[in-house]
Amino acid sequence: MLVLHPLPLAQVVFVGLDQTSAGENFDRNELTLPGVQEELVGRVLAAQPRTVVVLIAGSSISSELRGVPAVMHAFFPGELGGDAIVDALTGAKDAAPAGKMPVTTYHSNFTTRDIRITDLRAAGGITYRHFKGPVLYPFGHGLSYTRFVFTWAQRSPSAGRDANVSQGLQASYVGSEELSLPYEVSVTNEGGVESDCVVLVFIAATADSHPEMPRRRLVSFTRLRAVQP
Repeated sequence: MLVLHPLPLAQVVFVGLDQTSAGENFDRNELTLPGVQEELVGRVLAAQPRTVVVLIAGSSISSELRGVPAVMHAFFPGELGGDAIVDALTGAKDAAPAGKMPVTTYHSNFTTRDIRITDLRAAGGITYRHFKGPVLYPFGHGLSYTRFVFTWAQRSPSAGRDANVSQGLQASYVGSEELSLPYEVSVTNEGGVESDCVVLVFIAATADSHPEMPRRRLVSFTRLRAVQP
């Protein structure tokens, strides 16, 4: 989910994919919005600049949507999705956006990659672990109505433990090689809105890393609840 800032809503446009353009038994030919949806968004935006776009789709959408003040990717939110979307867009206290994108959103030219290439490292790579080019929105992207500051310190997880600290990981990141790294990330809400905060911890490859290690890999995450300003 990505939301720029709470707005006095004047117009909300819902666009996206349905069973005619995305499904389990066929592939999409392009990553942009199908049909005339992008033209629709452009015309609505020209008439009312204070417009929010909500994307309803089970996968990423590579439409640029330039000039739109706020975009929310709601995926397929289910029966109570309408209530949740309204709460998030209006900045309800118990619905401050804290989600992170679970996929990489590529630019639309990504479709030039041959779909038959199954090696994730080949032809410039694929997924956040191996892709080497620019992206529209990276895996793990997500904005908030407040501003979080993260302070990293490599030290014992037992030090300075409180409700706003994400601690500790142990993960196998390539083959049978084990990584055990105690750490502490302190999270400070420097904005004016109470909000959850999802902390993502990545490991990045260096020049002397194992040749099969991804460029970066998510190794730990946690959600801190109701972090106070």
